[in-house]
Amino acid sequence: MVWFRHLITRITLGLMVITSAHTYGTSQSNAYLDSLARLCDTQADQLANGLDTTYIWNLNRTVEQMAYSRDNRMNDYIQRFADYTKQFTSPLATGLYLRARARIEDRSGLFNAALDDYTVAIDSLKIAKIDPGELAMTYVHMAFLISNSGSPDQCIKILEQARPYA
Repeated sequence: MVWFRHLITRITLGLMVITSAHTYGTSQSNAYLDSLARLCDTQADQLANGLDTTYIWNLNRTVEQMAYSRDNRMNDYIQRFADYTKQFTSPLATGLYLRARARIEDRSGLFNAALDDYTVAIDSLKIAKIDPGELAMTYVHMAFLISNSGSPDQCIKILEQARPYA
C-alpha cells in the first residue's frame, strides 16, 4: 500500500502544479518558467559534444511546465528538444521528448496524437531504465488523458499498469 500512497501523492502534487498555473497570479508561474528557460538556455550554451542527460531532463521539465501554463515559448523549447533528440538519440531522450510532446498535444486537444506519444514514450522509458516513479507518472498522465476522454474503466487499467513502477 506504500506504493499506492506514493502514487496518490505524486498525482496530487501534479494536480497542484496544474491548477497553480491558473490559481495564482501569472507573475509567480512566469518567474518559475523564466527560471527553467534560463537554465535550459545556459546549458545549451555550455553543451559539449555528446548526450547530456541533465539537459534532457531540464528540457523535459521546462516543456511540460510551459504546456501546463500554456506559455507561448513551449513551441520553441519542444523544437529545441526535438532537434537535440534527433542529434543524440537514446531511449531516455526519445521517451522524455515524446512525453513532453504528448503533454502539449493533450493541452491542445490532440488526444489521439497524445495517446500515441505516451504509448511510445512508455516503451522508450522502459528501455532507458529510468526512475520507476517517472515511468509511473508517464502512465498516470496517459491515464488522465484517457479519463478525460470519458473512459474511466480504461483509465483504471492504465493505472494498474503503473502499479509496479509506483
